[in-house]
Amino acid sequence: MMPAIASPVQVLRDLIACNSVSTNDEGQQAARQKIAKILEDDIGADVTLIHTSGKPIIFATVPGERQEALLFYGHYDVMNPGDLSKWHNDPFELTAHDGRFYGRGAGDNKGQLVATLTGISQFLAKQPKLPYTIQFLIEGEEEQGSVNLPIAVREQKDKA
Repeated sequence: MMPAIASPVQVLRDLIACNSVSTNDEGQQAARQKIAKILEDDIGADVTLIHTSGKPIIFATVPGERQEALLFYGHYDVMNPGDLSKWHNDPFELTAHDGRFYGRGAGDNKGQLVATLTGISQFLAKQPKLPYTIQFLIEGEEEQGSVNLPIAVREQKDKA
């Protein structure tokens, strides 16, 4: 039985701290590593990095009783925060105010990604057999127009 994500807020905090704007390869690599570790350790997924002519894509699979798959899409890149003097807090530090979380990527897409991963990890902790296979495709170029995504998807389809 897989352990569920123990602290989703801490996971989000750690992911927000990754300055994964498209121009920051180090921040993107850190985000990819954190996401891959969650997928492997907390969800039991088989994780592969798909290399493209741009940023790598995380592809992960959790086998189910059927081969038909549910695909969850997400991205680990974020928009450049722009003029930092216009921010009330460090954009790469998760903060809470009036019951809401703030930080670069909290709403698009790191927050949604952590919510999805947490929900699936909670489900698997109680129900280890999935009726369907679950797959994740998490890219690093969505904020730049996903230029390499169609090519990568075609190449992966051709391999299947």
